[in-house]
Amino acid sequence: TSRQAAETEYESESRKYNSGYATSSLFVLLEKQKNLTSAKATEVQIRLELNKAIADFERVTGKPSNDLQILI
Repeated sequence: TSRQAAETEYESESRKYNSGYATSSLFVLLEKQKNLTSAKATEVQIRLELNKAIADFERVTGKPSNDLQILI
């Protein structure tokens, strides 16, 4: 959700900037881009932690967790 919101904000600001309509500066656009990059990195870290937890669960129980969705 956080990544999607950051993506929407960046795309909106980018469209405004590229159309010349933007009242904001290039700084604001770059700030939105930085926020989007940060949100994407956080999302990847969370997916990694989830996959590690699933692998640990499978190791401890000795069974594959076919009904758990592993995110890539």
